[in-house]
Amino acid sequence: MNPACSEHSHRIAARTLQCRGDYRAAAASTVILARALLADLANSAVRPGVYDPEELLGFDPLAPALREQGITAVDQPVTASAAGPTPTPAGAGP
Repeated sequence: MNPACSEHSHRIAARTLQCRGDYRAAAASTVILARALLADLANSAVRPGVYDPEELLGFDPLAPALREQGITAVDQPVTASAAGPTPTPAGAGP
């Protein structure tokens, strides 16, 4: 996972999640996200509609559960040479 904050198509911050055991970590993070969403649903915090995950949950509330599973966040440097338009992922073009 490589969430990045952008402003006017220029990256201003980036954070990566790092772990060992790709499949195990993917499964663990899916369960953590599902539990957090279900808890929000039980508390009526989720409004009806379609959302990207980051619109519903921030990283900070999930961080302790992710750390327990060996998944850690690493803030990545954003330098002047790395700043610029965020590249379009392969296969996502018109």
